[in-house]
Amino acid sequence: MASACRELGLAVTVADRGEAPLVGALGGVIGRIAAQMHRDHGVDLRTGVSVTSLEGDADGRLRRVSLSDGSRLDVDVAVTALGSVRGTRR
Repeated sequence: MASACRELGLAVTVADRGEAPLVGALGGVIGRIAAQMHRDHGVDLRTGVSVTSLEGDADGRLRRVSLSDGSRLDVDVAVTALGSVRGTRR
């Protein structure tokens, strides 16, 4: 999603609780590569943080996101994902 939005020229911020994106699914090495690729393409990648609140305006439109590090982002759209855990059992 982040890559597609960047290709459209949109500003993108990704907040990830892990040390890098996709760590749970792909492991640390690939996660770090994915993180660098995002950053190289202009994604504002924030790791080790989670979303603590979503704030809207009087018309019910999303306007702001608060993160666990205390930062706040003005936003137009938020996309959420639950993620996945890789299966390593045989």
